[in-house]
Amino acid sequence: KGIMVPPIILDMDHDGIDDILVSCFNGRLELINGQTMTPLWTRVFSGFEFYASPAPGYFNSDSFVDFMIMLNHGK
Repeated sequence: KGIMVPPIILDMDHDGIDDILVSCFNGRLELINGQTMTPLWTRVFSGFEFYASPAPGYFNSDSFVDFMIMLNHGK
């Protein structure tokens, strides 16, 4: 079904190079290494679809970037 635009660009692995977080209409969320262009991780939300880009932020008390996502159930 394609990739939701715009992707989120930020340095998730702290190597000084921005990485790319893409959300796909088919419920797949994937973080791509900005240097090698290989996936760092993939999460599939079966039965759900993305119609909005994830929102990065610090939503808890740790020092890691979190993502707020909005999923739609069904087609």
